[in-house]
Amino acid sequence: MPLVLTDTGPAPPVIPDPNAGPEGKTFKKAKPKEKVLRRSMINFQNASNMTRKQTGVIWGQANLCPMWKQKRIQKKDKKTGKLMPFPTKKQGNKTVPMTLRGNRVLSSSTLRTIASGAAASVGAMVHAESRALRCDTVAEDARYPMLPPFGVGASMATEAAFTAYIQEIFSTAVDIKTAVGLHKKVTTQLMRIAADLVNARIAAATAFVPPSFPVLEKPRVAVAPKKPKEQEEQP
Repeated sequence: MPLVLTDTGPAPPVIPDPNAGPEGKTFKKAKPKEKVLRRSMINFQNASNMTRKQTGVIWGQANLCPMWKQKRIQKKDKKTGKLMPFPTKKQGNKTVPMTLRGNRVLSSSTLRTIASGAAASVGAMVHAESRALRCDTVAEDARYPMLPPFGVGASMATEAAFTAYIQEIFSTAVDIKTAVGLHKKVTTQLMRIAADLVNARIAAATAFVPPSFPVLEKPRVAVAPKKPKEQEEQP
């Protein structure tokens, strides 16, 4: 039987945020006078909209999380050999030393390249489908491709997915190295094999088609090989 989650009690108390914007005029909760058949749909839209907004607020503050921070290394003065002071920043009326720096995996240019490539792939698919439907559309300009903007939350989410993907490939390569027992370190060939295995698992888990399917053919009849004419003429 499918698992059905029911409301077991009231929601936890909401802590008001003084910096939060107004609630908005769309997708509000269903009123008591609303029809019963529409009440569930309205509340569902309200919950989805509130979840999307709150998720955006949380991801917008992701760069302040300790996970995305690392300690700043103090540089030494080449002449005196002493540690140079940390750079400072103004926080209100005080000057605070900046002892932490960003812990980023992908640079901004890399993220923009990934976004542009993904947009180009989706754009080519949409253009092909529109042309198949006999629509008068124009494809993406190859010289000036589309470059979607990347916010803080999207950057952090992409970095987290990319890091998990690379860790899964390296873990698979280590398992192969341990099972084979011929190498002391992970080689590029092992990483290539592990990447193929991980990509196959991801495709099988996310695609709407099976990863492979058998091809049934008619059995071929074995034909005896013909002898060359020179061998047949010899006594």
